Amino acid sequence: MLALRLIAPHDYTVLDDGQPIGRIRLARERSPSIWLWTDPPFGGAETIDDAKARFKAAWLARSQAIG
Repeated sequence: MLALRLIAPHDYTVLDDGQPIGRIRLARERSPSIWLWTDPPFGGAETIDDAKARFKAAWLARSQAIG
């Protein structure tokens, strides 16, 4: 099960069964600000909810391709 752990304001580690698998953060250095994630693969979204959904979809697709 995927979960988020806040590590700084607007910066989260993504966990799968307690193991870190990626990161979602608000990139304020971009204009306009955008939510970015790492693994699996890199991506971006306008909202945290969209970033979480896209991260999850990418993670599940990657897991199915490997498994």
